[in-house]
Amino acid sequence: MIIITMEVVESVCAQNNSLIEKIWDIISAGAVSAMEDLLKSGCDLLAIEKESDYTLLEQACTCGDLSMVKWLYENEIKFKKERYELSYAAAKNRVDVLCYLLSSGADPSGVDETGRNGLHWAAQEDYRDVCSLLLKNKCCVNQMESSGQTPLYIAAAENSHIIAEKLLQANAVVDLCGIFDGTTPFMIACKYEHFSICDLLLSCGADIDACDSEGRTALFYASVCCAQNQIQYLASKGADPSIPDSGGITPKDIAKNMTLQKMLYNKLYIED
Repeated sequence: MIIITMEVVESVCAQNNSLIEKIWDIISAGAVSAMEDLLKSGCDLLAIEKESDYTLLEQACTCGDLSMVKWLYENEIKFKKERYELSYAAAKNRVDVLCYLLSSGADPSGVDETGRNGLHWAAQEDYRDVCSLLLKNKCCVNQMESSGQTPLYIAAAENSHIIAEKLLQANAVVDLCGIFDGTTPFMIACKYEHFSICDLLLSCGADIDACDSEGRTALFYASVCCAQNQIQYLASKGADPSIPDSGGITPKDIAKNMTLQKMLYNKLYIED
């Protein structure tokens, strides 16, 4: 292991014996000159990068300043890029970094290790500027992350109304559902009683009677939970209480049979 003794490096490093952590400190401090001095000293930054879970550029995109991002992106040493840095920058609301990466040719739909692109993070955190920038650059609006959620699904779950509007205006598929359980954005919004987003989704063609992989509608789950606000909302919008699930049980059956309701509630929410 190379021992760093240069004053310029020590001035920005924490008192830490780990070379990798010292380099993270340098990146966080935006000390480009310290990185240049490391290279001149013979430090193999590429080898160090291979030992870490994150590339140097990814680290800079989350916590370094723009000058460090530019230095790593443009350096002739050929540090790793076009991996997860764009999604990471979006997750941290780094609009300046996103602008630079996009202008340098980065894929606007670039995803991280969870399959999320920047729009997923914008939806989760209500980062409106990030959302607008990525949509302007044609980021994939219907990308599914590893658990099958789209940016619109996340916006519906998080009550990010403005983000949901932007996504729908950019042709997000309103009823595109998770690949594992078939839950739609409308269903998740209703579950959390985000009724203004429910209204938005319905105005864009969402199916109020959409069924998940078990054949269950939003009204079915509301009935199982005795969620009166949800039941009243869905009834006012014309939800059908006679749609059976895969076991032949309808929301109407549940409403009439308290024993059945308790059995289903325990099965769906307690036993699992």
